[in-house]
Amino acid sequence: MHAMQSWHGLLDIPTRRLRSFSKNIPAGIAQRQNLRADMQLKPFQLISRVRGSLSKRPVSRAGYEGENAMKTLTIGRTYDFVQKYRPTKRHKVARERRMTTCTDINYKMLEEREFPVAMVVENHQYFVEGAKTWEEVHDGESDFRIVSDELRTFEGRLFKARRISYGEVVSSEYVSPDTLVEIARENSGYVHVEEAAVLYEEGKSLVVSDDRNERAKTFQDAADNIIIFDNKIWDATSEPMYLILTFGLGHNHGGTGFFIEWFYNENISVENYFRADQREEAIAYFKETALGRGDTESVNDYEPAPNIRVLMPEMVRANPKTDHAKGCRRRGK
Repeated sequence: MHAMQSWHGLLDIPTRRLRSFSKNIPAGIAQRQNLRADMQLKPFQLISRVRGSLSKRPVSRAGYEGENAMKTLTIGRTYDFVQKYRPTKRHKVARERRMTTCTDINYKMLEEREFPVAMVVENHQYFVEGAKTWEEVHDGESDFRIVSDELRTFEGRLFKARRISYGEVVSSEYVSPDTLVEIARENSGYVHVEEAAVLYEEGKSLVVSDDRNERAKTFQDAADNIIIFDNKIWDATSEPMYLILTFGLGHNHGGTGFFIEWFYNENISVENYFRADQREEAIAYFKETALGRGDTESVNDYEPAPNIRVLMPEMVRANPKTDHAKGCRRRGK
């Protein structure tokens, strides 16, 4: 019971007073000879060490939440939140102080049968072959090539594997799930609070409210947009479409482009967008537009054109005519 009470105390720690709490850790958790080392730890490291001692759980782990439940990757992290309090009963105006606490973030880990391929996006982007560092991307000797991206589906949503990227340059290599642990360690979810003086006093001050649950929910909401599969991070993505764009004045000054797009642009006509299963219509419109402008070079050089290979037709749901209703239209349409 004594250890459990101490654990609850460590859940909500004033950030500026975090180190002083190491003096109150029971001997079974941190022996006196280790206190000096603990005092040098960063807040995340200290809480993670105490938390692991109390709960017997590592900072990150993979397991099942129940006999038939989905496999999850759980990562512990610390974060800051704002607590509003009244220094004493006589005070009517609440003050604020920054606090530090812990939470678990759960990421879904799926198997092949749970995460089928819905589409394959081909010839849509250039990648740097095998680059894993910034130096490899910008060494001037990188081999650029076109590769394909799988889009997998889970619970009616599409997901795309996250590639290593440096600005606009994207690698053919993928981001490892290990980076999720690194992000949790480096980012404590800092919040800014005007702390001219912290007047909180145990036993006298009254807690009015705090936003710890709201902030923890934002972390979990972000994790719900991620799937762990095949040792890769898969991010929720929108549905790909074909897009026809024109550049310059025509007659091969600029040209006409055939692209794959993931979002609508209100400055682009609804007639320029085509669903993933309308490739033939998109190509016909592309050629009509290019020849009408005199962009003969665009018509001759557009292959290999981007392609969306649809394996699950039920996942094609985009309808530019209605989804992009506010997009500009050509005069007379």
